Amino acid sequence: MATFAKEIRDWHDLNAMRVSSCVHYYVLMNDLDSTTAGYEALAGPNANGGKGWEPIGTVATGVAPMPWQWYYPFTGTLDGQGHEVRDLFIDRPDEPYVGLFGYMRGSDVTDIGVVNASVTGLYCVGSLVG
Repeated sequence: MATFAKEIRDWHDLNAMRVSSCVHYYVLMNDLDSTTAGYEALAGPNANGGKGWEPIGTVATGVAPMPWQWYYPFTGTLDGQGHEVRDLFIDRPDEPYVGLFGYMRGSDVTDIGVVNASVTGLYCVGSLVG
């Protein structure tokens, strides 16, 4: 049985993974870096008001007196096919679960590299997965 795979070719495609409810299998078709379409708007130092990349899969946290957490994990599969994500910029020092992927559950991310990343977060921070 053939599996439908969404091809990721630029930062716009990668960003669309966060809102895709029907596709759960993705394939990175090439390296992504500062010269790839969408970088300035989505993953560069000026993106998102200077915060850079918004991690895929998040945990929203409320504060006292009524603390709460909502989980929005990435639940799909990404096959990197040996490609790299380069020049990733994230500056979210007040946010937890920070990385290319912030929070994952039942996911599988394989054969991908993250190179030359600048990632800052509160806790649960990593270049690939927070």
